[in-house]
Amino acid sequence: MDWLTNNFIGDMPGPDFLLFYGIYAVIVLVWCKKRLNRLNSDNTPLPTIPTRPDPYEIAYLRGGAREVLWVVLFTLSQKGYLNIVSSVDGATYFEPTENAPKDTDLLPIERMVYAEFAQSATSPNIYRNTVGRIETLCYPYRKSLTDKGLLATPEQMSRRSAVGIKAFIAIAALGGYKLFVALSSGHSNVGFLLLIGVVSSLLVAAMSATRPTNERGQAYLQRLHQAYGQLRAQAPAVLVPDVPNDNALLLVGLFGVAALSDTLYTPFERMYNASMLAVPPSLGGGCSSCSSGISSCSSTSSCSGGSDSGSSCSSGSSCSGGSGCGGCGGGGGD
Repeated sequence: MDWLTNNFIGDMPGPDFLLFYGIYAVIVLVWCKKRLNRLNSDNTPLPTIPTRPDPYEIAYLRGGAREVLWVVLFTLSQKGYLNIVSSVDGATYFEPTENAPKDTDLLPIERMVYAEFAQSATSPNIYRNTVGRIETLCYPYRKSLTDKGLLATPEQMSRRSAVGIKAFIAIAALGGYKLFVALSSGHSNVGFLLLIGVVSSLLVAAMSATRPTNERGQAYLQRLHQAYGQLRAQAPAVLVPDVPNDNALLLVGLFGVAALSDTLYTPFERMYNASMLAVPPSLGGGCSSCSSGISSCSSTSSCSGGSDSGSSCSSGSSCSGGSGCGGCGGGGGD
């Protein structure tokens, strides 16, 4: 069994192997990036910007069911179904308003959220539970976005994961083998070897992360931001208390609760940030849910992730690489 440790790689001096391993890792990373680019390549024109976008569908693209929930909560607040109240200990929560209108005019998803918060608005698990339950009602949004090529299909996400797994195995196998040889021969100075392996593996994980919102979805969100960016500057005029209007709903659907900062609805942002502790990314959606409007965050003031993303942003205006906020997938053959 001497051949297992006595061979070209096993006998290579430490400094020489580190140089070799570093170059090898770079080659694997370049290969991984190129394969992912091929999976993501899609020259199909983006959908045209609608004159009246669906705020719930945009929210789902931006951050999945978790973001849809907050647009619904904002709608219910504006329509007079929910109030924001503070308890003695300083906690802030929703409660149903007295003499609330009949819920017959609400959409099914709005009616379900209202029922949830009317029964147990102060429960610490209310956000987690409600996000999980409205996912089924978000199916029309998910299907529409997938049909438009703005969300990655399960097959596309699987192919993306497969590329990452292959790259990880290639890096870990060589590094692990050399680590075994070093330890079996009594060498313990393996810090740089581990550093190269860990850093390379993290880069692979970052590049191949499977985010529901793909590059087309991110580009579409950016176009929506450009087309309706003036809404954010007009927020004080648009956000009239207890007066529902399409522009206010679109503002929150497109930019998230961060757009409510420094307005009469500022408590929404504080409650949103607090709710992130109760709703894990696996219940999110879209790209890494960014309440600022896009999938994974690259330029935000607070980051912590369309259906399973990692980070969440409470404010900011730009995201990249994913949706995701974000958190974001791609298609093609492997």
